[in-house]
Amino acid sequence: MTRQALEPVETVPETPASLLARSPETSRKGSIAFPIPLVLFLLLVLFVALNVGAGWKVMTLEYEKARFSVEKAAFEVRLEQHEKILKELPELQHQAQDLSEKVSEMEGRNETERKRFEQLTADLEKARRSGYNP
Repeated sequence: MTRQALEPVETVPETPASLLARSPETSRKGSIAFPIPLVLFLLLVLFVALNVGAGWKVMTLEYEKARFSVEKAAFEVRLEQHEKILKELPELQHQAQDLSEKVSEMEGRNETERKRFEQLTADLEKARRSGYNP
């Protein structure tokens, strides 16, 4: 095999007039055809829908951010109250223990006084039966 020299091929640039002179069949074969209007319309609808969705998401995020700020402030207030309660808790537990001791003491006195009253009532009834009339 022998090497043959390749000769450059001259290409003629196409002019607008030559492009218009082509038939639709040859123009589609030689170049990329413009998309049909339905495809363009569907792409436009998709673009608009995605932009509306993005706008909706931004508005939703703003609403969630505002709601989060309110919840955060409420949480901080509850946290401060909780810390205050934790500081007061030992004192309150001590007071509750003192009060329960006082309640037990008062119940014991009440029981003693009730028994004394029942005893005095029984003695009074016994004295009345025996004829003592003050």
